[in-house]
Amino acid sequence: MKNVNCKIRDIDEFGGAVLDLTPSELAELGFELGDTLDFHFSNGTILEKVPYYNGYYTELGVPVLVAYPGYTYPTINLNGGNFTHQSGVRSRDSVTIIMHEKGGKKDVMDLRGVVYSNDPEDYRTLDQFANARMFCPGKIAPGKLYRCASPFDRIMNRPDAVSAFLENNSVRSTLSLSESDNTLKLSYADMPSYSKKIYESGCAVPLRMGADYFSEAFREKLVSGLCRIMEKPLPWAIHCLEGKDRTGFVCVVLGAFMDAGHQELVDDFMVTYDNYYGITEASDSFRYNGFRNTFVEKYLCIFREADPDGQSFRKGAEDYLRSGGMSDAQMEKLRDLIS
Repeated sequence: MKNVNCKIRDIDEFGGAVLDLTPSELAELGFELGDTLDFHFSNGTILEKVPYYNGYYTELGVPVLVAYPGYTYPTINLNGGNFTHQSGVRSRDSVTIIMHEKGGKKDVMDLRGVVYSNDPEDYRTLDQFANARMFCPGKIAPGKLYRCASPFDRIMNRPDAVSAFLENNSVRSTLSLSESDNTLKLSYADMPSYSKKIYESGCAVPLRMGADYFSEAFREKLVSGLCRIMEKPLPWAIHCLEGKDRTGFVCVVLGAFMDAGHQELVDDFMVTYDNYYGITEASDSFRYNGFRNTFVEKYLCIFREADPDGQSFRKGAEDYLRSGGMSDAQMEKLRDLIS
């Protein structure tokens, strides 16, 4: 198989390098999901044995080429990291793609390469389609916090279902991890009426977060958003595009901050995998444990390390927020508001 040269089309919001080739074009050239690839960038960066998946199925910090469903071009990034920030790769740089091993990670792709439908008719309920639910582990009071997919962005076809959920639960403000002021303005004309009401009231707090969860930039932006939403009326909803990855991480932080236990945090995090893919511990324990161990268990392990007894996640969450600039007084205010 010949090596392939292409350009970096763009740098996405997560710091990923977007290839100027579609998945179909890659397939025509012989590169398929489950292969492992080497990448030689024009700035001298070399990545070897990079798996090609349709999702982030590597360990945290490990490079992956992802052809995410719903997106036109695949992206090279670090799972939970920021590849271009670390490597210096920029838009319009060139890259040579080399086959490392045909089907080198096909076993992982076959087991974890799940996709979901954007048709509400394929789901048991509209709330499941919206990936929407109350979030009240630990000492978070019922009816204060909710989590969901985006009530504004129609790329995954969920705003109508999400907006109905928010209205039914009288949600008044959103911590919008995936939105910016500009994307909200662009989405305004096509927003569902209740989403429009939240936006018009100035109660949508847009953060446009990446996915480098333990970076200084992510921590500082999250703390800034939490401080802003503390001035907005409750109940609040936390969302990103799917209400899955960024939302899942932020909910782990807030749940740990509010004394939630291990099982509560794992159970809530994994509801998303039931909602989108029908994956539960009972129905598909292998995939369930794979996603659990790759994501939520890794986050909790990091937070647990801050507790000398290794029993609580609260100190780890407090240290995380404090390192993002949240004062003790602001933490106390946040705790009072949602308890």
